[in-house]
Parts: sequence; C-alpha cells; structure tokens
Amino acid sequence: MWMSGSNSAYGKLPSSPGWPAWYGIDTITSHRICSRAMPYEPSPAAAMLAWRWYRYHKGGEMKTSRIGMGVLVLLAWLAGAPRMALASEWPGRQVRFIVAQAPGSSADGSARQIAAALATIWKQPVVVENKAGANGIIGMSAVQQAAPDGYTIGYAAPGNMTVNQFIYKEIPFDPLKDFTPITQMTSIPFALVINGKLPVKTVPELIAYIKNKPQGVNYSSAGVGNVGHLAAELFATRAGVKLYHIPNKGDSPALLDVASGTTDFMFLPLPGAMATIRSGNVRLIAVGGRQRIDAFSDVPTLDESGLKGMYVEGWSGVVAPPGLAPGIVQKIQADFSKALAEKSVADYLRTSSTLAVGSTAEQFKSFMDDEASKWSGVIDSIGLRNSH
Repeated sequence: MWMSGSNSAYGKLPSSPGWPAWYGIDTITSHRICSRAMPYEPSPAAAMLAWRWYRYHKGGEMKTSRIGMGVLVLLAWLAGAPRMALASEWPGRQVRFIVAQAPGSSADGSARQIAAALATIWKQPVVVENKAGANGIIGMSAVQQAAPDGYTIGYAAPGNMTVNQFIYKEIPFDPLKDFTPITQMTSIPFALVINGKLPVKTVPELIAYIKNKPQGVNYSSAGVGNVGHLAAELFATRAGVKLYHIPNKGDSPALLDVASGTTDFMFLPLPGAMATIRSGNVRLIAVGGRQRIDAFSDVPTLDESGLKGMYVEGWSGVVAPPGLAPGIVQKIQADFSKALAEKSVADYLRTSSTLAVGSTAEQFKSFMDDEASKWSGVIDSIGLRNSH
C-alpha cells in the first residue's frame, strides 16, 4: 500500500497529514467514493498525478469537498485506465515470440507448433522471430529491452538463462533478474550415446572401460559451455574418470564424430539423436531425465545406472521483459498450458520424446534458480567462469 511519506518508483510521496493511504483514496471520507468509482487498483503514477493536481488547485490544503474528490477520482481513473484495459483486453494485436536460435532448429520447430496453437486461442497472429547469435545473447537482449506489454515474449533455454552468465564476462542483462518468468513449456531429456563399436552397453561398463584407459577417452560436445559439455564434466566428476573434450560447432557435427569413432561418446538432447540411434551408428545407454522415455523404455536413467541424483535435462520456457503485469503473466501461462495440451502440439512433442510441463511462473523461477546453481558449480570446477 502506498502510504504518506513513503518511497516509491515515482519518488517520495507527500507527507502531509491529509495525504490518504492510496488504495482507492483511503480516508474515512473518500474511501467510500473511490472504492465505488474505481474498479481496479490505480498505479502509483495515478496517485501522484491526482495529488499534484489537487495541491495546485487547493493551495496546499486537503479538503474533502464532493467536487474536489470527484475531480481527484477522475484524474486517477484516467491515469490508471490503460492498466485496466491492458489486463482485460490483452491480446489486442499481434504477439512476437522471439527465438534466440536459427530457423530449422529444434527450438524453432517447437516454438512454431506452439505459436500456431496460441494464435487460435488468442485469435491474434503469433509471429516467431528468429534472432540467433552470441549463444542466445542477441535474441534475449531483444526480449529484455522490449516494452513490458505482453506483445513480446521470448523462448527461454538452458544456455541463455542458466549458463551464459557464468561463462561470459559481460552480457547486457542478468538472466535471472532482468526477465519476467512465465512458464516452463517442456522438459527435454538428454541422451548419453556412445560409438556403436565401443565394447560397452551400460553406464557402469562405460565407467570401467574409461578407467582401464590410462590416457583417458574423448567426448564430443556442441561447443564450450554447452549443456552437453557441462554434463560430460559432471559425469567425469561423479564417475571419477579422466576425459578429453573435443568441442564442435553444434550437436549434429558432434554426433557425427561419435558415429564415425572420432570421439567415444557425448551428451545431447535426445530428440536430435533419435535417427542416429535407430541407425545403429551410436548406442543409447542412458537418458538424463527423472523417468524413462516411452520410445526407449528399456534404457535406464543415469540415476538408475548408479549416478544417483544426476539429472541432465534440456528444457524450454517463456519469459517476458521485466515489469510485465501479473494479470497478463497469469493469462499467458494459462494459455500456454492450453496450447501444450492441443492434439497437434502434444503429438509433435510425443514424436520427439519431449515432455510437456506448463508450470506456474513461480515454479519456473525456482526451477531456473536450481539449474543455475547446479551449472555454476560445474563451471567453477572446470575453470570456465568468466572465460569468454
């Protein structure tokens, strides 16, 4: 509640004894008038506008005349009306869905499926806008700098929300503080795949194989600081083995290195590995989620394989610029949950072994905090903090 003499985003409110606590205009005399006249909470800016007008025209004296209070209520209503309209009428036009990855990527594909379902729900176009580059920093900067009106939302992913801030010396925003979390859309299990000719079939056998190689073995990743890279280093720590990192430029070429025998294994999102697994050129020996995957129900999780509590999951979510109104956050979250349940979207996710989530904004914020804490520790252990 905005009280007399309190500080606000708009400066210090007046400390006159006559200044009412602002929630309507809450004096004994005026509260009754304003609570009937104003069906929403006016903004602090509306309160300040009304206050300055009244002081100017009344020579600094607070009076409770019907005319004075009537004008005060009208000014506050006019100043706050856009907020009321925003919450009740959104969306009234096209919504931008920024994806900080290239067209044709798995993120782009799922974003377009969900955007099509949202367009039906909202009865407004939802345009997927690809802004790739700088490991997601370019696209997420565009989201962070947009107006907090609900008409620009962003596709959140592990790298750009829970990893980059620990690796890059300078990024133009704080991923955990400078966005409005809305929902976690999906959970994407990571796959631990090995070269098809390697003489092992389980995680314990892989660990034993590596320990019998004094020179160690090598693994692929999509690049330094990628979740696949961090997952392999977490695996090395948990298993007590020595590994050599062979970074590549994306999951696809890194997976080709495993299939050809140039490298021995890698961690990557399961959807991107399914075709190669089925070809027999690589072998899937574990998944990183908290449960097994229907498409490979005979393959255990890392936790089941002896690496207790080791979970490696990709995920996708939705964030907005900072300061988005809570009512719009709730509406977007609820409508994303509806979109994820649409048959076309559910079928698309099922074929790629991706799990729909649809969490609340609070749950999503807590999840990202936990993920950031996990990867921060791994980054420190391998000396990557502020390395780029």
